[in-house]
Amino acid sequence: VAVIKENARTNENNIRAISLIKEMRKNNCSWSEICNELNKNKYKTSKGKSFQIVQVQRLAKRENIL
Repeated sequence: VAVIKENARTNENNIRAISLIKEMRKNNCSWSEICNELNKNKYKTSKGKSFQIVQVQRLAKRENIL
C-alpha cells in the first residue's frame, strides 16, 4: 500500500492535474468543472485514463485542497 501511495504522489500526470485543481479551486470552480477541464485538455490519470469527479476529489483531498 505504501508503494502505491508513493507512486501516486510522484506520478507526473497527478502532479500536473494537482496544479490545475489548485488553480481552479482558488477560482471557486466545481468538481465537475475541474473534471471537464482536465479531460478537455487531455490530462490523464496515473493509469492513463480520463478523470472522473471522484478521482479529482481524491487528489484534492490528498493535497489538502478541499
